[in-house]
Amino acid sequence: MHISKLTLINYRNFKNTTLRFQRGVNTIIGENGSGKSNILRAIRLLLDDNMVRAAHRLEETDFSRALGQWQGHWIIISMEFEDISSDEAVQALFLHGTAQLGTGTVAKASYNLIFRPKKEIRLKLAALDPFDHDNLAEIRSAITINDYETVFTGRSSADFSDPEVYDSIVGSFEHCLFNSETEFPEIGAKVPGFLSVTKEVSLTFIQALRDVVAEFHNNRTNPLFTLLKSKSGEVDPGAMTPITHMVRDLNASIESLDDVQSVRKHIRETIKDAAGDTYSPASL
Repeated sequence: MHISKLTLINYRNFKNTTLRFQRGVNTIIGENGSGKSNILRAIRLLLDDNMVRAAHRLEETDFSRALGQWQGHWIIISMEFEDISSDEAVQALFLHGTAQLGTGTVAKASYNLIFRPKKEIRLKLAALDPFDHDNLAEIRSAITINDYETVFTGRSSADFSDPEVYDSIVGSFEHCLFNSETEFPEIGAKVPGFLSVTKEVSLTFIQALRDVVAEFHNNRTNPLFTLLKSKSGEVDPGAMTPITHMVRDLNASIESLDDVQSVRKHIRETIKDAAGDTYSPASL
């Protein structure tokens, strides 16, 4: 089984983008700021079990800037799998969660993250008359990110990248035309909580090199520091003694430098001027 297609609608710098993948190694190449990291994050939102659940609740900044006004629009991250294993457990997952209805053994299936306005907002939009831009603007101006919900679906048949399909489901903001239906079979059925696509897909995410370097500068997240700390108890104290002496000699040599002494002197004088002889700590 492998990811064969990824569709991003209104997600970050992708207003409407479809990427197709082949079995084997796939490489994403682009300039800085072109959205490579956003593609990987979109995949992680669907498949990475290590992502905190709060990440699935998207933010205003996750909407494409190309929209202008984001209120009312949907973010859709849709993934398609091909060559699905005939293993019974995997087949059961996709038959119940993400396959097309009426199929036997599944070879292809979809899995989607949909971030959309809650039902009460969709009902308000559906009640608008065509070209009623004034009331549309009033409804949209009152929408906040708290009026949105995240749903995971499978069995979708909609081509989310088709603008006409998008308008038929989400609505046309240009013409104030919104479907009176609030649920659409073509976007897929909600995946039950007891099913987990993430548990059936092997995903390992490795941070960008620049992020790894940053982690090594942070003692809280530095994996090497954690490893050395756990091993430090096994080091023979006798082997550490000459190293300790060398470190002390090195520190003494640094402290004896004229520039270091000058800085030390000025710090002492500043503390004394600020706090006086009574309260300034002599040790500083």
